[in-house]
Amino acid sequence: MRSSLCVALLVVAVALIAASNGGVALTTLRGDPYVACSASGETTELLHFWATWCPSCREDLLSLERASRDCGDQVRILVVNVGEAAETIEAFLADHRLEMPMLRDASGVAIRQAGGRGLPMNLVCRGDVRKTLVGPLDAAGWRDQLRWIGCEDAADRPQEPR
Repeated sequence: MRSSLCVALLVVAVALIAASNGGVALTTLRGDPYVACSASGETTELLHFWATWCPSCREDLLSLERASRDCGDQVRILVVNVGEAAETIEAFLADHRLEMPMLRDASGVAIRQAGGRGLPMNLVCRGDVRKTLVGPLDAAGWRDQLRWIGCEDAADRPQEPR
């Protein structure tokens, strides 16, 4: 009971810190706090919000995984499950062998704060600049999006996706 209270207080503290610097408060699958998209961050981050019950999310996630393999360290791609138990997410991961870092937005607060209105949803963060994209992309769409946010040489970047 006491350790549960400590963990809850730690998560609240991290959420307050994240809010104060423009970050997004999330947790790891183990329940550890994680702050993404901090205003002081120098690396472009893509937060991909999804859920296992969403068919287009599952397809989109697999397309993103394939398209992101060449990104290296140019863009940090974080996959964020919305509203599901860690066990549900882990079962999905066991079946699909994804390599992207997986986080949780257990209560759905982060996706709402990011302006999310549906799944899948993506939040692109560059310092204090944010861009939200809603809806699935196919592999070609993901390659274009990732190129636009920095996964390839800037000279080859296409027009901003709409």
